[in-house]
Amino acid sequence: MGLRIKDDAKDANIADGWWAKYREKRRVDSSYNKYKAAVLKLDYDYQIFKLELNYLDTNPIVYYLKFALGILFIIVSILWWL
Repeated sequence: MGLRIKDDAKDANIADGWWAKYREKRRVDSSYNKYKAAVLKLDYDYQIFKLELNYLDTNPIVYYLKFALGILFIIVSILWWL
């Protein structure tokens, strides 16, 4: 798709007349923006995928221990405040 947009950009410069060039360039810019948005979305999904792979490598007991310690420290903080 990226190569097609590149070819369309070259064709837009060849168009006859000012209005035709303007219309073609707008069409190419619109296609490029859609392509760029799709690439950024794909990159975001890939980053999430990498995080999920790292999540599967860790021991689930660690997360439960962190949760329990968090609750314990909240209780200690509340008691300290009183």
